[in-house]
Amino acid sequence: DWLKLSDIESLFDPSTTIPNSKDKLKWGNWSSSIGKNSNPNKKTTTNYSLNFTTYKFNLKEEFLDENPPLPDDSEPDNSEIHKYTSSLNDLNFKFHMDLLKGNDINFKTGFVAGYKRFKPGEKTSKIKKTDPPLVDTLYANPSITTKEFNSFVECNLKLLQRIDVNVGIRQSWFRSDKKSYLNFQPRLAMNYRINNRLNWNSSFSYVTQYLHLLTNTGIGLPTDIWVPSKSDIPPEKNLQYATGVNLNLKKGFTASLEGFYKRQFDLIAYELGSKFLVESKNWEKNVYSGEGWAYGAEFFLEKTDRRFSGWLGYTLSWSQRRFDKINNGMLFPFKFDRRHDVSLVGVYSFSQAIKFSFSWVFSSGSLATIPTGIMSVQNPHNNESTDIYIYENWNNYRMSSFHRLNLGLEFTKDRANYQRTIKLNLYNAYSRKNPFYISVQKEENSNDITFRQISLFPIIPSFTYEFKF
Repeated sequence: DWLKLSDIESLFDPSTTIPNSKDKLKWGNWSSSIGKNSNPNKKTTTNYSLNFTTYKFNLKEEFLDENPPLPDDSEPDNSEIHKYTSSLNDLNFKFHMDLLKGNDINFKTGFVAGYKRFKPGEKTSKIKKTDPPLVDTLYANPSITTKEFNSFVECNLKLLQRIDVNVGIRQSWFRSDKKSYLNFQPRLAMNYRINNRLNWNSSFSYVTQYLHLLTNTGIGLPTDIWVPSKSDIPPEKNLQYATGVNLNLKKGFTASLEGFYKRQFDLIAYELGSKFLVESKNWEKNVYSGEGWAYGAEFFLEKTDRRFSGWLGYTLSWSQRRFDKINNGMLFPFKFDRRHDVSLVGVYSFSQAIKFSFSWVFSSGSLATIPTGIMSVQNPHNNESTDIYIYENWNNYRMSSFHRLNLGLEFTKDRANYQRTIKLNLYNAYSRKNPFYISVQKEENSNDITFRQISLFPIIPSFTYEFKF
């Protein structure tokens, strides 16, 4: 879907706010798959699939001389248009096989062979104030193609009637930019039934990830992109441990409590204050490598009976990063460090034909890096002044908390040859203005800075009619 914003901070020059500007942001996925399931015998199941997915990110910014701006899809005689595009295409073939050897042991194995094509970024400009109009590609990162092959084998077995064990290993091979990586990723999980009501579980996993999330360090639109490992950008590595208990309570209630700890290596990030759409040129030369930590606890309570089913979930967590050449080498919270996360979901059946549902979510606000001051720098060659923001620490501001209530009512009726369902839904029922991003603006004739929260998606009603035959 299109996201249209006007009179906001310029995405290509974060130090200014320009009237009569119009920005369009479009992103999304398109995927297709074809496959086959088969059962050669009672103890074997196989699955084959060919899959294709494409992700595209497009940003368009227009500066218009006309007042007011013209309607969509029309270009005025005097205008300046900037476009930024990024994309990822993924083609892969998957094979999966389940082999049941007995009631107490079974195996799973398979492989994935994939080919990806990355387009990290291209920026073009079109200026119609000249005759003829000036069209210029300011930069275009070369496309990157990668090849990947993963295979795995895992075993599920029961020991001493009380212990369930899952053990497995994944082999991964990845090639990019004439550099190949080969890694082995073990994992182990165990569940011990202490009694009929109480279980204890624990797990360990080591994961290698060849795609990196390159996050915008500014406070504008969340224009993050995925980039691959290369010869000078090693894959991200993760070690994760988790342990917890599950308890079956009375009257259809079950509860669980789990703690987790995650260690991360070879993460990448831009320098503080980097302009994402500018520094994307030769992006691999503008990033630093670091490490991360994530840890916390999760509580989950579920209720199920004949008429009502639902659950309550709460997570308390921390996520931190450290880079030798960023933030003076000091630890700082990650952009998605959300201290509290709550979800409450319920479905009540008045009858087989009428159902009511609700869901409420809450999370601590995302973090952003905001400037603490502004400084004017004069160019000695032309005596022109340029405003530069002053940043002190990474992610020094937490946005407002995010919370939203969704409501739904469903009417189902069975006919002779089909089933008809009518759904009435309210998205964001109390029209909470949740923060999407923060815009920064310098006041005229002063060095004062003001910030403005941009919100999306107020209350949205919807109606759905469907039938099955």
